[in-house]
Amino acid sequence: MIRNRFKRMTSWFALCASAFSLVHSTPELTLDDLKKLEIICFVPSYLPKDFRLQRVDITYDEPGPDETKRPFPLYSIVYSNDPRSGATFSIESAREGIGDRNIMEEEDTEETEIQTPLGPMYLIYRPKGKDGGKDEIKANWVEDSNMKAETSKTAESHPILGRYHGFSATGISVAEFSKIAQSLHPIRDERAATPAAAHTSSLKIHPKVSA
Repeated sequence: MIRNRFKRMTSWFALCASAFSLVHSTPELTLDDLKKLEIICFVPSYLPKDFRLQRVDITYDEPGPDETKRPFPLYSIVYSNDPRSGATFSIESAREGIGDRNIMEEEDTEETEIQTPLGPMYLIYRPKGKDGGKDEIKANWVEDSNMKAETSKTAESHPILGRYHGFSATGISVAEFSKIAQSLHPIRDERAATPAAAHTSSLKIHPKVSA
């Protein structure tokens, strides 16, 4: 089963993750603030009808006792349509201390795998059936290229720029979730070396994504 392929990634950092997180969140934060971060932040270029950006949060993990004394930024984003409908798409990030995001104990759940530019995503959702809006959809954590590069050196090393990214939704179908996941890309083009390249990259973001 797909569940057997879900990564089981846990560490003692999970016990103290909340203690090492400093919140820097204000209503004024926008997607432009994410462009200033040194980490990779993913955003979608496709959103379902009437979805708008609702919230951007930036938090900072404090360094552990054996780490360089510097802040480690994290980010989260929430998109939704009419808040009363409960339809949302959200993104969160983590550095260490992660476990499975998409383990639901209810019987009325189903699993699937989708292909995305970020690699395969294993989803679990409820209720069963791919049609119609779901009460909840969760994808497994996705490693970005920085995380893969840093952890490939040694499994015991602490990531500096590498992050895990988690994607969730409520009130939308699996098909809509897949469309959003297919459109995910870094908000800042890491390869952009010229103003022209940066301008070309910025055109990929649909206006309503950053509204």
